[in-house]
Amino acid sequence: MMASVGKPFSLNKALFTPRLYRKIFDIWFEGIPATATIAPESSLKKWFGIAGQEEREQFDKICRASANQALESIRDWTFPAVPDYATEIAFSQALSAPFIAEIQEAEVQMGDDVVQITPSETALSLLLLLDQYPRNIYRKDQRLIYGHYDILSRSLCRAILQMQPRPDLHPRFRQSTAYRWWFCMPLMHSEHLEDHDIFTKLNSEMASDIDEAGDNEAMKFMKMGEEFEEKHRVILEQFGRYPYRNKVMGRESTEEEERWLKEGGQTFGTS
Repeated sequence: MMASVGKPFSLNKALFTPRLYRKIFDIWFEGIPATATIAPESSLKKWFGIAGQEEREQFDKICRASANQALESIRDWTFPAVPDYATEIAFSQALSAPFIAEIQEAEVQMGDDVVQITPSETALSLLLLLDQYPRNIYRKDQRLIYGHYDILSRSLCRAILQMQPRPDLHPRFRQSTAYRWWFCMPLMHSEHLEDHDIFTKLNSEMASDIDEAGDNEAMKFMKMGEEFEEKHRVILEQFGRYPYRNKVMGRESTEEEERWLKEGGQTFGTS
C-alpha cells in the first residue's frame, strides 16, 4: 500500500455519525449494564465466536448491517507499507487524526435533538469499528483485516491513549473489564512487541484500579486476560510474527514455523 504521505485522510460525514457510534456501542455491549465490571458468558461467546455457527453468523450479519458501509468507505485509504514499528509510528498520527476529531467533536454534538453519546463512548465505538467489526465482517478476507484495518485501529488506539483526559479512564470504564479492555485490544493483535509492552503496562494499570475497588470477580477476569496476552507474546518472541497469518499475508513460512503450525501451534484466526 503506497500513497503520498501528504495526502490527507478524511471520513464520509454522512456515514461517520454519532448515530453510527451509538449503534456500534449498543450492539457490542447489548444486555450489559452500564455499571457491569465483567461481561456475562453470553457476551463472551458472541464476541469470540464460540456461541455456535448459527449464532456467529447471526452476529456477523448484525455487525455487517450496521457498519459495513462505514468500513467500506475507508477501505481504499492507502498508506505506506508498514513492515516495521518505526514506519508505522511515523504514519500513525495522520491515520488517526480524522477519528480523533470525531471524538473531540462528540462533546458539542450532545443535546436533546441529537443522538446521545459521550466522547469516551465515541472513542470506544471507533476502536470497536476498526478492530473488532472487521473480524466479523471480513472473515473471508483476513489480509484486509491484518494489513489494513488493524493498522488503522492500532494508530487510533495509540492516539486515544495520549488524549487528556484519557477516554479509557472515564469513571464508567475505569474499573470495568467488560468495557475498558477493548481500549487496548488492538495492541494485543499487533505483531510489534513494542505494542505488547504498552498492552502489559495498561493491563497493570487496570489491575491496580480493579484491586483498589476490591472486585475479586473482575480481578479473576483480568488474570484470564493476562494469560491470553502471554500466549500472544510467547509466539512473537519466538517468531517475530504470528505464523498462522503467513498464508493470508503472502509471507513464506520458515521451516520452524511450518513445523510449529503442523504440531498444533496456537492460532487466533478470525475464520
